[in-house]
Amino acid sequence: MNIFFILAFFLINILVNAKTITLDEAITLSLKNGKDVQISEKDVAISKDILSSSFKTALPSVVYNSKYQKGEYERRMGTEDNEFSKEGYTQSIGILQPLFRGGAILASIKQQQINKEVAMLNYLSQKRDTRLNVIKNYSNIINSKRNLIAYLASKKELETNYEKQKMQLSMKLIIKSDILKTEYYLLDVESKILTANNNIKIEKDRLKINIGIPEEEEIEVVNFSIPENLLENINFETDLAKAKKSSIASLIASKNSQFAIENKTIKRSEMMPKIDAFAGYGNYMEESKFDNTTKNGEWRGGVQVNWNVFQFGKDYDAYQATVKNVEKLKIAEGQTVDNIQLNVTSAYLDLIKLEKIKESKYKAMLTAEENYFVDKERYNGGLISVVDYLISETLWRNSQVEYNTLLNEYYVAFEKYRSLLI
Repeated sequence: MNIFFILAFFLINILVNAKTITLDEAITLSLKNGKDVQISEKDVAISKDILSSSFKTALPSVVYNSKYQKGEYERRMGTEDNEFSKEGYTQSIGILQPLFRGGAILASIKQQQINKEVAMLNYLSQKRDTRLNVIKNYSNIINSKRNLIAYLASKKELETNYEKQKMQLSMKLIIKSDILKTEYYLLDVESKILTANNNIKIEKDRLKINIGIPEEEEIEVVNFSIPENLLENINFETDLAKAKKSSIASLIASKNSQFAIENKTIKRSEMMPKIDAFAGYGNYMEESKFDNTTKNGEWRGGVQVNWNVFQFGKDYDAYQATVKNVEKLKIAEGQTVDNIQLNVTSAYLDLIKLEKIKESKYKAMLTAEENYFVDKERYNGGLISVVDYLISETLWRNSQVEYNTLLNEYYVAFEKYRSLLI
């Protein structure tokens, strides 16, 4: 009856003073307001802009050049033999079109496309991790509240017995040490109540940060049921094959290898000539007056070639480094797949273990409850000591806390397993 009273009290408090948030609502708010998710969204937007910029490196560019310079001595100006000045002006405008870069432009575009895809995968990864963190956070609150109910019920039982003992002590039916033992157990359960309340407050504050609710606003979570057998709908072999092939970690490792291959192409292109077509209008000889730069301008056009023919093998060494980097990332890609298999298998085995422990903890809780009520009757009848009674009550309380904690771990382990498949 006391437990029902406590539950009713909590329900009234929720309705009057706090904003109620379900688990699904908390997840939705965290994906919308979470700062880490917002940062990942910006990374995706940045990668799109960089990709757009890389496409434009293949397009012609228009360049304007203008220069004024003053020297110590007079020098020839323009096309006239008798024109000399210490000051000179030049200006021109032209268009430059890359013709050949050894595949560097296309490789750079492919790299930025890969970067955009990796940014999107990281964004999905952040949403996945945010969801799991909110589930852990929310479940911890539920677990602490369940434990708090067990502690409050235990305190109520101990207080009832304590009042009875005070009467017995006044009647010389028990000795002082008996009531001191009860006082010790009361202090112990009160400290656990304080700890549970502190845990609830801390986890609620963390949840408010994660979902973007102001610190001063009160919130209350809603209890949710956990299915008895979460393993029923799991096909481990299918899940493992899917995770190794298409999970975010696997895809990012593959993209990193692809990025390195394109980087190898870029480094190879640095050993090749760079060919551009150009055309422009302007004065390419200094004029003594700025106005003459437009009057005496001319059209020019052609093809230019730039080639670093010899740098003591510097470009080749850089290229060889990219070749080895490709080999390294291919090994890392295989290592990632191995880690995925290990992590998914470990998470699955943990889930199996926790399901078995959950069953044993539930039976232990039922047994402790039955034993407590039997021992309570025996204690009231004077058949067992106060120490035996207090031990029995503590075992019942602890069995509830252990089951609640295990139930929380079981559900979080299931969600962790699901996250590893994404």
